[in-house]
Amino acid sequence: DGFLDGADPACINHEVDEADDEQCDDNVDNDFDGEVDGADPQCGSVGHELDATSLPNITVENRRDLVFTDQNLTPTGDGNPIVDTVNVGPVDDELLEGCYTGTGDRRRIEFNAIIRNSGQRDLIVGDTRDHQPLWDSNNPLGDFLFEGWLRFEVRDATSGAVVASGHKGSFCMLDLVPPNDQPNAQGQFFDCGAGQGISVGFGDEYQIGLKCEFVDVTGVPPGNYVLHIDADFTHQLPESDYTDNAADITFTLN
Repeated sequence: DGFLDGADPACINHEVDEADDEQCDDNVDNDFDGEVDGADPQCGSVGHELDATSLPNITVENRRDLVFTDQNLTPTGDGNPIVDTVNVGPVDDELLEGCYTGTGDRRRIEFNAIIRNSGQRDLIVGDTRDHQPLWDSNNPLGDFLFEGWLRFEVRDATSGAVVASGHKGSFCMLDLVPPNDQPNAQGQFFDCGAGQGISVGFGDEYQIGLKCEFVDVTGVPPGNYVLHIDADFTHQLPESDYTDNAADITFTLN
């Protein structure tokens, strides 16, 4: 940066802090706390915005009684996902996004998921356009997407081998599900435009019918499988703990 040793403002302890110092002069809310650069206390206390001790912890909560539902969000009662067949054309946007693995009649499983903020800090996204290139529109679905949001894997229940997979990017994070111990609590993030985020204890719900909220299981034989759902699987969002982002649900594919 043109400054050496003691003449470098970043050299409080050692020069490796220089790379961190960039976070406090890039006009980006790097740690998703709603504060930018000099207005963020992290820039004054530790010299950079990403301080893991104060970051949100995002986990995936799969509601066993409601995860697998039919098209009307009525529980199936058997603990299995919805299985249906759809015809996919060559210019289908979900095919181009990689959510389907082929054209013609495709068999898929559908399910719901909740991503809950179980940490001590709100995840404040605001306007996704302020977080480029983490969110970008260079995708077939045409929205600003965080591509690393949800990964789905169907694994053989015995061997653990992955037999099918899918993913879902996020274009809108909202306070849709209140904390388990505060069912009447009111959230603060309800605007897909400039007011996105997930408050502490709240969850964002991803329901059947949303783009790519499924796994293409065409050709997968009947049997017992595990649906593995992993949130923020690329670890691009700041979190204090990435070890609790996944959940497994056993189901039978007929």
